[in-house]
Amino acid sequence: MRNSFGRHAAYYKLLLAVVALAITAYYFYYNPADERGSKTPFFYRCLFYKTTGLYCPGCGGQRAFHELLHGNFIKAFNYNLLIYLVLPLVGIKFYEEIGEKKLMPSFLFSRRFIIILVIFVAIFTVCRNVSAKLFII
Repeated sequence: MRNSFGRHAAYYKLLLAVVALAITAYYFYYNPADERGSKTPFFYRCLFYKTTGLYCPGCGGQRAFHELLHGNFIKAFNYNLLIYLVLPLVGIKFYEEIGEKKLMPSFLFSRRFIIILVIFVAIFTVCRNVSAKLFII
């Protein structure tokens, strides 16, 4: 029984690594901002933006990820600065899943941190919709 679980865990880790590599390669080669990238079935327009005309916290995230993969840090910041908050957390969680070492600090799951994070994201969302010069999309 234990061997079977170990084999499934290894397949899970391999599948996770392959999927992450495929997604990263896709975002590297296809730019969601250009004509070729916007016609692919994986780059969806934001439903919140289509409905309200306002930017959600995630608007520009796909374009920002593409620009980060190409080393355009300022352009990525202009698309969505939250990518600099989300990507390290996703990377740490990915590393935890592939390796068997816990790296995610426990304070990230505390009520206080979650409240601060929600307030920060709300302020970011308001600011990017009020001041277009501050957060260029």
